[in-house]
Amino acid sequence: MGLVPGYNFVRVNAASTFLRAYQSEYPDQPPYRLSIISFLRMLHHKEAPPHRCLVVEDFERLWAVCDDNERLGNRIKQLLNQRANWITEHLSYVYFIISHKVDFVNAATFQLQPADGNPVNFERIFGRPTLHAINHYHRPFALS
Repeated sequence: MGLVPGYNFVRVNAASTFLRAYQSEYPDQPPYRLSIISFLRMLHHKEAPPHRCLVVEDFERLWAVCDDNERLGNRIKQLLNQRANWITEHLSYVYFIISHKVDFVNAATFQLQPADGNPVNFERIFGRPTLHAINHYHRPFALS
């Protein structure tokens, strides 16, 4: 399986497939890893990444935002929409790595469930992604 353009949400135990595809595509470049906060900061300030594929970790830090603060969740969605052209100009692939402590609730909706909490619906921010493969959701960069 090759890299999939757009936003990708991959469980940590399925990330090895992504890493093999990445190493095949970019043999001389290590993955550029950053936290979800650094990713949002990069978008806000339009800081160009070192190359076109990002690995974003600590995705679960968004749960409190999505669960407790709808206004901040909407601002994140607004930022992603406002920067859609910039994102497609600078990035081809964004892989959000989901912790092993989190499970996809089901394929019908994009919900993640931490081991010690209730499911959080991320469709409010990212729209409805499709189930690309087991443990892998995908969404194009345009978040209509």
